[in-house]
Amino acid sequence: FGCTSMASALHESQVLSFCIFKPELGQKEGKEHLKLLYYKPEDVTTNRKVRNIGLCEAIINFTKTFSPDKPCEAVHTNDRRQVFFEPESGIWMVLTVSIPSVEIINNGDRSMQRCDKHVQDVTLLAALRKSYDMFKLFNGTFLNIEAMYGVENLKKKLDKFYSKVFIS
Repeated sequence: FGCTSMASALHESQVLSFCIFKPELGQKEGKEHLKLLYYKPEDVTTNRKVRNIGLCEAIINFTKTFSPDKPCEAVHTNDRRQVFFEPESGIWMVLTVSIPSVEIINNGDRSMQRCDKHVQDVTLLAALRKSYDMFKLFNGTFLNIEAMYGVENLKKKLDKFYSKVFIS
């Protein structure tokens, strides 16, 4: 079946989460939340945000074992894609999107079919790079803002910019 044949319901791709973090900021036990610079959606508990970022760090560090010069760029699961981008040394941007699916009805039986070819790593990475370039055009680099104005002001600038990019 194709992604449109005998479809009764289309479930479009959605941004599930987007985060920017700096691992070196929260290296002590109980201070992991400090590495978080921006996280979407906002209504997730801090504990969940920290766990998600911890998983991202684990993936990045694990894949460096096999390819120290080329960090992980994407992880594919059955129902989502996650892309990783390090725009500046030690700062990571991670975008997670759902895979679109259709509900297929065949002889009264319902099943879900994922349309993973519609979500391309290269496109997601390009979106991250473009958003970073736009941020940098209007605000400067993450590291420069942090050095000149501190982490809290960087977080405010990230929130102001990216809350407009990812409108709920």
